[in-house]
Amino acid sequence: MAIGIIVGFAAIVILFFLVRWHAKSTVYSCPNCGHAFQITALRDLISPHFPFKKYLRCPSCAKRSWCPTD
Repeated sequence: MAIGIIVGFAAIVILFFLVRWHAKSTVYSCPNCGHAFQITALRDLISPHFPFKKYLRCPSCAKRSWCPTD
């Protein structure tokens, strides 16, 4: 029982650091205006995505679209 709690907690901590690393190291570009931008770790975790693109709102033109990674 205790080992399961420890393993579960370790998995959550590892997931947190992986998502944070991914958010800081990935740049997305808006297909509408070409603006390049980064997103927060929370936005990285909850945004709908496919490999190499996420459905995001551009901070420059405010349009939602599937933004590819640069």
